[in-house]
This record gives sequence, C-alpha cells and structure tokens, in this order.
Amino acid sequence: MHLNLVKLTQDYKSSRHESERIISRILALIELARLRSDAPVFKDWMYRKIASQFKISERTLYRWASAYSRLGLYGITPKLASGRKRKYITGWLAKHIKNMRDDYNWGAEVIWAHLKHDHGINISKYKIHRFLSDRKYIHRKVRKIKDKKHFRTVVVEVPGQHTQLDVKHLPHLLKNGKKSYVYNFVDHATKWSFKLAYEGCGVWETYRFMEALLDVCPFEIKRLQTDHGIEFTYKFMPHLQDSTVHPLEHFCSINKIIKKLIPVSEKEVNSLVKRSHRQDDNELYETIRPVNINHFNQLLIRHTKWLNQSRRRKPLKWKTANEALLDFKKQTSVVSIKEESEINTAA
Repeated sequence: MHLNLVKLTQDYKSSRHESERIISRILALIELARLRSDAPVFKDWMYRKIASQFKISERTLYRWASAYSRLGLYGITPKLASGRKRKYITGWLAKHIKNMRDDYNWGAEVIWAHLKHDHGINISKYKIHRFLSDRKYIHRKVRKIKDKKHFRTVVVEVPGQHTQLDVKHLPHLLKNGKKSYVYNFVDHATKWSFKLAYEGCGVWETYRFMEALLDVCPFEIKRLQTDHGIEFTYKFMPHLQDSTVHPLEHFCSINKIIKKLIPVSEKEVNSLVKRSHRQDDNELYETIRPVNINHFNQLLIRHTKWLNQSRRRKPLKWKTANEALLDFKKQTSVVSIKEESEINTAA
C-alpha cells in the first residue's frame, strides 16, 4: 500500500478543525509515511514503533493505512455504527421504572428482575441502566478499596441453621423527638427477616423481641449470631457476667438455640444483617417520618411483610424469601395448603 506524504500533509491542514480522532489518525499515518520514505525496505517493527507511540494496535494502524490508500481521507473518517435505531423507554414502563427508583433506590438489575418476574416484561438490564443514566439517576462514585479479612462466601441451605440479629439506632426519625432502636433479624438461607422498633435498647427489649419473633417465625431457629453489645451479652461486663445470666442466653437455652458471638472488631462477619440495615435505609427510613414508636412499628410490619413476600433477591435466584422457604419445604416434605398460607401471611 502506498502513502503519499504530501497528500497526508495537505489532508492534515484541511482537517485541523475536525475531530481529534481524525487528526490522530492522520498524524499516525504521517509518521508511518516518513519511516517508509527513509527506509529502503519496510519492516514490521516500524508498525510496532508507530503503534506503541500512538497507543494503538499494529492491526489498527495497518487497517488505517489500507483504508487511506484506497479511499483517502474518507476511509479513516469515523462512521456511525450500523444497526437498528435506538428505542426509548416511554409510557407506563418509563413511569414504573422511575417509581421503583424513587421509592426504593433500586439499580438496573433489581428493577429488571421485578419487571420480568412480577410483570412479565423482558427488557435488557443495559436498557434500564441507560434509562436511569439519561435521567441523571446514576452518578459515578469513586469508592475506596478496603482491606478485607474475610473472603470466604458462606452458603447456607437450611432455614434457621444460621441467623443474625442486630440493632439499628435511629435517633432523629420520630417526629416526637424520641430515639428509636430497630431490632433486625435475618435468616441466611432464605433472607427471611423480622423487625420491630423500641424506644430503648436493653436486655428486656431484646427478650421481648425474641418472644415476638418466635410467635411469627415460620421455621425453627437453630443458631443465632450477634455482636458484643450489652443488649446481647455480658461478656465485657465481668461484674454482671459472674453473677447474672444474660436474658438472651437464658431465652436461647430454653428454646434450644445455639447463640454465637462474632469476633471482636470484625463486624463484617455480621454482613448479612448489616446489608439489611443499608437496604432498609434506602427502601424505608429515607421515605418515612413516623409520629411515634407505635406508628413506626406499623410501617415496619408492613415493610417487613412486603420484604418477605415481594422483594426479590439475587442470591435466591431472584425469588422472594417466602418462595425460597416454600421451595425448601417442598424439597424436604409435602407442604400442606395451611402451611403455605401461614408462610405467605407471616410478617
């Protein structure tokens, strides 16, 4: 292929005000033409030298040279990609996606799953992401990379075999100015959860919460994992540990529940319930302003029921918590209609 250095220089002068992509391509070809004029025999290393200088591949440089020798400046001008015209999301679907994002702050993948499984709408995740990006719902965030101590992924298949309990402090949520503490229980296998709010965070609130939990829990709790808060253990209070049994430990021993404490200063071991806290922030706490603790509990119960019945989870292959629980019970034994209705109506 022949490259005319004079013609390349003229094309460069005539296209100086064009896009940077065209200019960079002409400059690369000019350097290639100069090397060719100086060397009696053109070799592959010359392509490698120019390609590394302009940070492109040798194949790309060869393609540019071939296109320019055949078609001139038109050959290296970027063309529009062929294909179908872009179809925009409009109407009811656009409004529904917008409401999902506004109400729950969901990403494209979660919205895609709920549209597919709940409404029978099969639309690509990329198209939903582009819709959210066009409407400025998605902003690029630079996240700091943290050193992780725990890389192992724990897989639990039996409901109740591994559960986690934690407390979320919300000091400024209630309109009456009082503090609120949300007790949050999550099952690892099915992501089934139960939440209640109290104005205090102590041992007897924990005991009352566990009693309410056992009344509605649709499976047997075999293991409960907590942190080292005083509402869960007296481990770091030796003056109480030696003489008094913690009410939660007493409750677990009566109900044959194995109680475990996470290692000190390793809260990522309780990542399941911490993740649940963060989802509740996005999907509930940022959208409500309850008057008092009773009003807050009404909203929490309704939200928890929606979480178990309608909120789909990627680790469950986009099933809800109740669907995952029913699937497990169907695999182990025959589920009666009464049991199925109890699972669906559980808080």
